[in-house]
Amino acid sequence: MRIKLLLGVGLLLTFSACSQELGVDTNVAPPTDTDTDTDADSDTDTDTDTDSDADTDTDTGPDFCDETPSTSSPGGTAYGACVTGEIERGDLIESTNEGGSTHYDKGMYEDWFCASTEAATTNYDGPERVFRYSQGPNNICTITLTKECSKDLEMRIFRLFGGESCPNGDNGLVVCNRDAASGQWDDQSVRLTTTTNGYDYDVVVDAKNGKIANFTLEVECD
Repeated sequence: MRIKLLLGVGLLLTFSACSQELGVDTNVAPPTDTDTDTDADSDTDTDTDTDSDADTDTDTGPDFCDETPSTSSPGGTAYGACVTGEIERGDLIESTNEGGSTHYDKGMYEDWFCASTEAATTNYDGPERVFRYSQGPNNICTITLTKECSKDLEMRIFRLFGGESCPNGDNGLVVCNRDAASGQWDDQSVRLTTTTNGYDYDVVVDAKNGKIANFTLEVECD
């Protein structure tokens, strides 16, 4: 009986000790860092993704005004040293006055009564583009200059007598056609009407005070 009692006490004592050890391990508080790290990482990832999307939306394709249209050098035609090329009915061309001729100037425009709205300080000493245009008899056509890249672009259309492009004060009388929108942001359009005779024209796109800009020219006929 005594042995059993001692064994029983021993068992009880051993069980009690194990219970105490297990009790200490079980009561240790779980770490709280896991929640904090998860929240921080989630917020950071979300902000980064949002910023990347915003940057992507800002990047757009090249604008026409920032491009460099392919335009031939003047003087490569039979019409004169100032002429870049020909335009015809139905054409829509992209060009720039950069690299153009410097034949036409303010003095010529004034001599041909084609600079009545210009300020005294305005000059046309920079490059211009000149295109030869021929319109047959019994036609009504409109030539339009788009000015989205600069309001300083100006279009003047000179009807040539004798068929010689690049005229000056000594070699031919010209008739100037000009849109009333000159000096404004609005596109400029000139309507040309021929009856029994056809005519040749210099279509001149010049810019005030040396401004360089892209433009388009369109020829539409009724």
